Amino acid sequence: SGRSPKQKLVDDLWIVGAGPATHFPMTGIWWAILACFTAVLAPASAVSAWRFIVPFSGAPMPCLDLSGHAPQCFHSYTGYLTYGFM
Repeated sequence: SGRSPKQKLVDDLWIVGAGPATHFPMTGIWWAILACFTAVLAPASAVSAWRFIVPFSGAPMPCLDLSGHAPQCFHSYTGYLTYGFM
Protein backbone atom coordinates (compact mmCIF):
# COMPACT_ATOMS: atom_id res chain seq x y z
CA SER A 1 0.00 0.00 0.00
CA GLY A 2 2.08 2.97 1.11
CA ARG A 3 5.04 1.11 2.64
CA SER A 4 8.37 0.49 1.04
CA PRO A 5 9.63 -3.09 0.51
CA LYS A 6 12.23 -2.53 3.22
CA GLN A 7 9.55 -1.47 5.72
CA LYS A 8 7.42 -4.51 4.82
CA LEU A 9 10.41 -6.78 5.41
CA VAL A 10 11.11 -5.19 8.79
CA ASP A 11 7.46 -5.59 9.79
CA ASP A 12 7.49 -9.26 8.73
CA LEU A 13 10.66 -9.90 10.71
CA TRP A 14 9.04 -8.43 13.81
CA ILE A 15 6.12 -10.82 13.38
CA VAL A 16 8.42 -13.81 12.82
CA GLY A 17 10.50 -12.92 15.88
CA ALA A 18 7.46 -12.58 18.13
CA GLY A 19 6.82 -16.35 18.17
CA PRO A 20 10.12 -17.48 19.69
CA ALA A 21 10.26 -14.39 21.88
CA THR A 22 7.07 -15.50 23.64
CA HIS A 23 7.62 -19.27 23.56
CA PHE A 24 11.00 -19.33 25.30
CA PRO A 25 9.81 -17.55 28.47
CA MET A 26 6.56 -19.53 28.42
CA THR A 27 8.53 -22.78 28.53
CA GLY A 28 10.14 -21.71 31.79
CA ILE A 29 6.80 -20.67 33.23
CA TRP A 30 5.15 -24.02 32.38
CA TRP A 31 8.13 -25.87 33.81
CA ALA A 32 7.75 -23.94 37.08
CA ILE A 33 4.00 -24.63 37.19
CA LEU A 34 4.53 -28.37 36.69
CA ALA A 35 7.26 -28.44 39.33
CA CYS A 36 4.98 -26.65 41.82
CA PHE A 37 2.06 -28.99 41.15
CA THR A 38 4.31 -31.99 41.62
CA ALA A 39 5.70 -30.63 44.88
CA VAL A 40 2.24 -29.77 46.23
CA LEU A 41 0.27 -32.83 45.13
CA ALA A 42 2.87 -35.52 45.78
CA PRO A 43 5.51 -34.21 48.19
CA ALA A 44 6.54 -37.63 49.53
CA SER A 45 6.99 -39.22 46.15
CA ALA A 46 8.00 -36.10 44.23
CA VAL A 47 10.77 -36.68 41.77
CA SER A 48 13.16 -34.04 40.61
CA ALA A 49 11.69 -31.26 38.47
CA TRP A 50 14.51 -31.97 36.04
CA ARG A 51 12.36 -34.70 34.45
CA PHE A 52 10.06 -32.05 32.99
CA ILE A 53 12.95 -30.69 30.93
CA VAL A 54 13.74 -33.99 29.20
CA PRO A 55 10.85 -34.45 26.73
CA PHE A 56 11.24 -38.13 25.88
CA SER A 57 12.02 -39.51 29.30
CA GLY A 58 9.28 -41.92 30.12
CA ALA A 59 8.85 -44.42 32.85
CA PRO A 60 11.71 -46.89 33.09
CA MET A 61 11.15 -50.35 31.72
CA PRO A 62 9.97 -52.81 34.36
CA CYS A 63 12.03 -55.78 35.39
CA LEU A 64 11.86 -59.22 33.83
CA ASP A 65 11.98 -62.27 36.10
CA LEU A 66 11.54 -65.52 34.19
CA SER A 67 11.73 -67.61 37.35
CA GLY A 68 8.51 -66.04 38.69
CA HIS A 69 9.81 -65.20 42.17
CA ALA A 70 9.40 -61.42 41.98
CA PRO A 71 5.69 -60.47 41.82
CA GLN A 72 6.41 -56.90 40.64
CA CYS A 73 8.23 -58.12 37.51
CA PHE A 74 7.01 -59.53 34.24
CA HIS A 75 7.32 -63.32 34.05
CA SER A 76 7.40 -63.71 30.26
CA TYR A 77 9.00 -62.00 27.31
CA THR A 78 5.55 -61.49 25.80
CA GLY A 79 4.35 -59.24 28.60
CA TYR A 80 7.65 -57.42 28.79
CA LEU A 81 7.77 -56.67 25.06
CA THR A 82 4.07 -55.75 24.93
CA TYR A 83 4.63 -53.21 27.69
CA GLY A 84 7.66 -51.86 25.86
CA PHE A 85 5.78 -51.31 22.62
CA MET A 86 2.88 -49.46 24.26
